[in-house]
Amino acid sequence: MTVWTAANCPLRISCLASCWVYKRSAVTATVRALEREGLIKAGRRVITILDRDGLVLFSKGAYVAPETL
Repeated sequence: MTVWTAANCPLRISCLASCWVYKRSAVTATVRALEREGLIKAGRRVITILDRDGLVLFSKGAYVAPETL
């Protein structure tokens, strides 16, 4: 049995594209770029966050942690 966490959650590229109103190809390119940076690992229908702090830095201020809202 798989235990889903915030760092390992079931996601599809098409779902992210719909949520963000972006083309699927743009989301795919972004996911690949984040993988190259070692920040995430994308598998079949799952994206695993490998370096949360790195993702925050990569966002250059676009990400605000929920606890700071």
